[in-house]
Amino acid sequence: MKVILLGFLLLFTVPLNAQLYSINKKLENKSIEGIKQFLIAELDGLNQNDISLEFTFSKHTKHSKHFLFTVCFQNVPIYNHTIKISLDNQFNILSVKKECPNLALLESYNVENELNKWNKKNIDQTILSKWNDIQLVKSKQHQIYFENEKPQIVLQLTAWNQSLDEAILVNLDGVILKEINYARYLIKDTLVAAKVFKPDPLTTLNKLYGGIYIDNNDANDTWMNSAYFTVNLPISYDNSNQTFSLENGFVRVEDFESPNISPTTNVIPDFIFTRNQPGFEECNIVYHITQFQNYIASIGYDTLLTGGITADAHGQFGTDNSVFMRNGGNPTLSFGTGGVDDAEDADVIIHEYCHGISWSANGNDNFSNERAGLDEGLADYFATSYSRSLNTYNWQNMFSWDGHNPFWPGRIANTTANYGTTNDIYRLGEIWNSAMSAISTNLGNTITDRLMLESLHFFTNNTTLPEAAMYVLKADSLLFNGINTPTICAHFQLRNILNSSCLPVSIAEIQNSSLCQLINTMGFAKGENPLAVIFQNYTKGSYTITDMTGKIVSHERFTSIKSIAISPEKFHLGIYLLTLKIGTQTQTFKIAKW
Repeated sequence: MKVILLGFLLLFTVPLNAQLYSINKKLENKSIEGIKQFLIAELDGLNQNDISLEFTFSKHTKHSKHFLFTVCFQNVPIYNHTIKISLDNQFNILSVKKECPNLALLESYNVENELNKWNKKNIDQTILSKWNDIQLVKSKQHQIYFENEKPQIVLQLTAWNQSLDEAILVNLDGVILKEINYARYLIKDTLVAAKVFKPDPLTTLNKLYGGIYIDNNDANDTWMNSAYFTVNLPISYDNSNQTFSLENGFVRVEDFESPNISPTTNVIPDFIFTRNQPGFEECNIVYHITQFQNYIASIGYDTLLTGGITADAHGQFGTDNSVFMRNGGNPTLSFGTGGVDDAEDADVIIHEYCHGISWSANGNDNFSNERAGLDEGLADYFATSYSRSLNTYNWQNMFSWDGHNPFWPGRIANTTANYGTTNDIYRLGEIWNSAMSAISTNLGNTITDRLMLESLHFFTNNTTLPEAAMYVLKADSLLFNGINTPTICAHFQLRNILNSSCLPVSIAEIQNSSLCQLINTMGFAKGENPLAVIFQNYTKGSYTITDMTGKIVSHERFTSIKSIAISPEKFHLGIYLLTLKIGTQTQTFKIAKW
């Protein structure tokens, strides 16, 4: 939560051919094999004998379907290279994201020869003394890995348990090329009475940290009495031993990490504890995760983290940190006890839990730096939205109780920083959260939460903030017929995530030139009105519009006119180049249809 919230950052050692496509087609063959064949036929570089796609993951919402494929060469997966296709419920294509190396680099590579060399090795023994977690290995897989633009066969060993989720890549000589930490840091049910904070004591009392309003070594000071809420907590009752346990269909409390404190149980339905007792933090976790999961199910997203999660309320070896772990598909949360106990602040609980929501939605790992920042941002946003729905006091202060104090400064949800000014994942997260929270101020938390939940299903390992903003716009089209587009665009533009035409900032559009002025690029992009090209004087010349592959979509000559109207009707979704030729002068613009 504070130090290493996301542990799967990876720097690619081969230039990544990452491309986001808008393809205006409907799939006729709706099977997995049909989708694979469509991608191979449509995307450059895939239609060759040695290239294949391996189905990896899928997730469906009520409004969209998302399929992830791993790119393979000679049936061996290429490490961390995928294609994701997103469709609506009628199997119209919403987007295709290809994250793939330059496949020409593999033309002369002989996989069979390299695998034969591996068959003669015992790599496990070679690395036994080099990797502490070798005994926890649960899976092994050969993959093609690029280093300095050269492919090689490596072995990926993945180890996990409730407190650890790691992998290594080993080459033929037993050298560890990469150590990858996948951790994301930061029976019959019945109702029992419990005490919780909603969302934390300072917010409830409209106070800032300081004076008497401090942690005071976990003391249950008098000022906190009015900050407690008594709630009904749904947990499990075991009739065989007549015991209530802090467990339900969403979360289970266990002790799997130091400091070792056994989970609280009781033979009566009474879990009334105060913060100086271990049971309080445990109840706080169960309550807020249950509330949040019930909420997202109520707005249509009941397919996320459906297998539940295991939580240690007193973990992280007593440090001031918290973490989400995949644990081989059996996810866990561990909350630190340094400074203010992390599990006393609902912001921390929801933030860490939503790293799990993100993982459940798209199954990705090995994030790029910006994608890691985006994950911090979406987890911060959900924590902000949840806390804000309970109490709006100082809502912009992320981790109002756990942070913004001498232990650590916390984060904010209203930064004025712009996209492009930082590479720090937590500052990127603040930028994303601030944009989404501003949208929520205008549209309300339920609409904005739905936009965030729907759009995160589109994310891939290398999704950028501008791409994520475009996915939010796609989600608005799916959920609300695009009625919120002006509000969404305005706030992403304010943070420099989208440009003045509501396009990703990487697609720079020149609005004015010595030749002409472009009017209504937004209306054209939305398919509502023609794009107007305005000249200063009556002009003779021609214009050509090509797609990003160079294919000519439209070409017209004109004589003695002051304006051109270009209708959006015949254009598919995508980015186009508009080239004007007036005498010896040429000017090119980027335009979009989305």
